[in-house]
Amino acid sequence: MAKTISSKTRTALIVAVLCTAQLMLIVDVVVVNVAIPSLRADLDVTPSLLQLTGVAYTVTLGSLLIVVGRAGDLFGRRRVFLIGVVIFTVMSAACGVAQEGWQLFVARALQGVGAALISPNALALLVGSVPEERVRHRVLGIWAAILSAGAMAGQLLGGLITETVGWRGIFLVNVPVGVLVLWLARSFVPAMAPVKGGRLDLMGAIMLAATLGGTSVLLAQAGGGDS
Repeated sequence: MAKTISSKTRTALIVAVLCTAQLMLIVDVVVVNVAIPSLRADLDVTPSLLQLTGVAYTVTLGSLLIVVGRAGDLFGRRRVFLIGVVIFTVMSAACGVAQEGWQLFVARALQGVGAALISPNALALLVGSVPEERVRHRVLGIWAAILSAGAMAGQLLGGLITETVGWRGIFLVNVPVGVLVLWLARSFVPAMAPVKGGRLDLMGAIMLAATLGGTSVLLAQAGGGDS
């Protein structure tokens, strides 16, 4: 099917797929905040663990961005992106079916790992897939708009889904979207040749994650403790 469409349609599909993936990540940064009262009531989560669950996603996402961007250089942008979509989708399902607070915390942190694998590689694939400079500038404008609109969309969608189907829905909605993104990306997003040489600074990423995670724990404990 990918071979029968025009170049313009293919480019539009690539942009739509990669921007949808990025929007999904940005929405998930804030969507949990809307569902905090329902989460606490349903899972009987302590306030400190609830705060940590809220930041687990952003801590892992932020601390791994540089190293996974380098992984895309070494192993191929599309490959790393697809692995990220799989992890993000599976962990979204795990968040949606969590029965204990610690299960949600672990799944949320691993969801952030998937998001980190997706974000920098999606942007690189977007730029690399649009060779015409004028069109590329327009596409980057769309990307920037999605970054700006994602937080607001997360608040609105989070509230709507939580009120209608419950807090589990804010995670489970990612599953069909993730599957669709995975299928379309495999079909239409071109691979980029890996960059030879260099290495991954895994230790640096681990140290950064530990630092950010430790700071988050201290702030959660200083915020009032469990009640």
